[in-house]
Amino acid sequence: MSLDRLSSEKHRKSLFKPCSVYSKQPILGNTVFEVEVALNSVDPATNIIIGLYRVSKGGKIVKSVSLLPYECNGYCVWHEGTIWDNLSLVHTARPYGKVHLADLSPESRVALTVDCQGDLVFYVNGVCQGLAAVNVYDSTFDVYATLTMLEGCQSIRVMKAGE
Repeated sequence: MSLDRLSSEKHRKSLFKPCSVYSKQPILGNTVFEVEVALNSVDPATNIIIGLYRVSKGGKIVKSVSLLPYECNGYCVWHEGTIWDNLSLVHTARPYGKVHLADLSPESRVALTVDCQGDLVFYVNGVCQGLAAVNVYDSTFDVYATLTMLEGCQSIRVMKAGE
């Protein structure tokens, strides 16, 4: 993570290991979380996983560079062309998106938005990819945004709203 806490780059020794970052605080109400792919490798077959995960109120965030979000309980993440979801504690995987995340090029932007009702939608370069999940907020859980860089992604930058 950079000193300004807005970009993340893998070190040479970890280029082929997953690297996850999470929002510092739980997200609430209307939320936008956007990242820019700053550098992809020549073969971006698998590059990022982006989405949400939930932790029991007051629970600790599991922070491990090898942890993939869908190894947790309470997640909804987009990986390649699939939504992986177990927010209702029933694991589902379904096709999602008009764009395949493996096709992202440098400077592509991926955003997730959650409205006050808890509807989760992803965007790629400003284009809506469709409704991914509903009712992601639950009074017994804190919800965090998460991003995992996989083998094909070497660097990302968290964007500020309106940038």
